[in-house]
Amino acid sequence: MKRLALYFGEPYQRRKAAKKLVRDWYKEIGKPEYYRLEGGEITVSELGQHLGGPSLFSKEKIIRITQADEIEDEKAVVSLLLSHRYETERVLLESDSLSKRSSLYRGLSKEASTQEFSEPTKKNFPRFVNGILNDYGVRLTSGAKKWFTQIMELDLLRVEKEVQKLRLYREEGSEPLGRDELKHVVWTQGKDRLFDLFDDLFGGDVEGAIALLEESLRRGTDPYKIFYMLANEVRRNLQVKDLSSQGLSNSEISNRTGVYKWLVTKKKRQLADRSLEKLLSLLCRLHDEDVRMKTGRTKPEDALYRAVLALHPTAIER
Repeated sequence: MKRLALYFGEPYQRRKAAKKLVRDWYKEIGKPEYYRLEGGEITVSELGQHLGGPSLFSKEKIIRITQADEIEDEKAVVSLLLSHRYETERVLLESDSLSKRSSLYRGLSKEASTQEFSEPTKKNFPRFVNGILNDYGVRLTSGAKKWFTQIMELDLLRVEKEVQKLRLYREEGSEPLGRDELKHVVWTQGKDRLFDLFDDLFGGDVEGAIALLEESLRRGTDPYKIFYMLANEVRRNLQVKDLSSQGLSNSEISNRTGVYKWLVTKKKRQLADRSLEKLLSLLCRLHDEDVRMKTGRTKPEDALYRAVLALHPTAIER
């Protein structure tokens, strides 16, 4: 096991891997002293003192440097770390965003145990969610898990924080939490209402969609955000409809678009009465509204209402 490590990238995976590495080091060397330092505050001389052999209290040390990308004199730090013999020390450097062009990465990546952690994708995000739920012993019904996965928007740290809340809310081993119960605990920032809005829109309940739109605007949701989320939803629906018309299976459509398989099934049902031409017409209309907003010829709220009304079965033809 190497005594110098460099971990960077997506924070949830990185922190989990860092904790495991530190635990492994503890098992390897007994009872070391543990130092946690911040890259923006540590100087070369201070790091040199920490690396200066055993202390009075322990023969071994574990030095964990977070925010390593904020280290000021990277070249000097790299030189110090590469020249050190690591007889009694283990050193881990961490960063959320470390450029591979930086002196730190170029200097340490070949000598240190280096791991980069990528952001989750729509394809592997459900697996991460399942893993975090299992780690904390939290059980959800199938419908609740689908809703929870969608509302978390690929943010693993947010998933962990919400799952920690759910563990406190419901004792381990009890009945799985359902979607309605989940909505009382999980902080959604109003995004759950936007998903309900889109469901109503493409499910044919335009009146319900207008009511949800008015509620979202009253709650202070940015109208620009709603508009661009709607445009993205139309683009995804257009992709699903197009691939479905080509005879692709739900699994194939999911692999091509990144839309969850269960959501593909739901969208195909919602889009059964909508043609590709109508969806393309709606996307063009949204583009026109976007231009009008950016040129100051309309307010985003007005553009939203026109876009919603355009989805009404009797209005979309006009």
